[in-house]
Amino acid sequence: MATCEMCGYPGNVQEAIVEGAVLFLCHKCLQYGDAIELKKPSASVVEQRLAFMKRTHSYLPSVEEEAIVRDYAHRVKKAREKLTLSQEQLAHALAEKGSVLQRIESGNLEPPIKLARKLEQYLKIQLVLKVEKGDTEEMQEYSVKEGGVTIGDIIKMKDAKK
Repeated sequence: MATCEMCGYPGNVQEAIVEGAVLFLCHKCLQYGDAIELKKPSASVVEQRLAFMKRTHSYLPSVEEEAIVRDYAHRVKKAREKLTLSQEQLAHALAEKGSVLQRIESGNLEPPIKLARKLEQYLKIQLVLKVEKGDTEEMQEYSVKEGGVTIGDIIKMKDAKK
C-alpha cells in the first residue's frame, strides 16, 4: 500500500505535479497540485518503435574510436632509451611531469590520447590505433537476450579474446 508523499496518509494515491515536482498524493492533498495521468504506449506502438530502431541502427556506419596499444610502456621506454634521453629530459621536452612519464613507462598509467600523440610525434613510434566500435555481429554472438549486450556479455567477449 502506498502512502501520500505530502501528508503520509496510507491508502490510494495518485501522481500529481506540485510546484514542478511529481509526487504521489492522497485524494485530500490533490487539491494542492495538478493530477496527472501517465499513459503507457500500447504494445503495438512499442513493437513498431523497436522495429524502426533496429532497421535504422543496421544502416549506421561503424564508429571508429582511438585506443592505446597494449605494450605502450615497453614502446615508450625502448624509444626513449634509443634516443639516449632520461625520463626527466623527455618529460621536459613534452612539457609533462617526470612522474607521469615514469608511471607510463612502468605500465601504471595508460597515457591519454593527447599525450600519446605527443609521445608518438617526439619518439617516432605508434601508440594510438583506430578501432571500430560497435561491431554488432560480434556482440550479438555473445548476447543472451534480444534486448542487447549486457555487462556479462562484454566480460565473456574479453575472456574469449585472451
